[in-house]
Amino acid sequence: MNSIFFKVYTMNSVTERQIQSKLKQISESAGIQVNSEILKGIILSSSRDARNSILTLGMHLLKEKAEKEIGKRRKVTKEEAEQDTNTYSKDISVGIYHTIGKFLYNKRR
Repeated sequence: MNSIFFKVYTMNSVTERQIQSKLKQISESAGIQVNSEILKGIILSSSRDARNSILTLGMHLLKEKAEKEIGKRRKVTKEEAEQDTNTYSKDISVGIYHTIGKFLYNKRR
């Protein structure tokens, strides 16, 4: 539907590999090495949303820097890494309430 008022753009979705490489690049630029399992967990917990993955990584990097400064740095187990990514995960259940709200409180006449 192209007209003088609207222009339609089609975009390809971002792949999991592209998100992981970008997250790795961001973590390296911050000076913190992040395990690939943690990166995969971040991607899956954010429902493969690139923007949310970057924000989640930022929260993880803040936590890592704080632990580094405090000196409580220890090896993270796989279970702790999975639990850590669940802490910052996207709340998927909000979507249903958003949809119901749009239906009930429709602003179109």
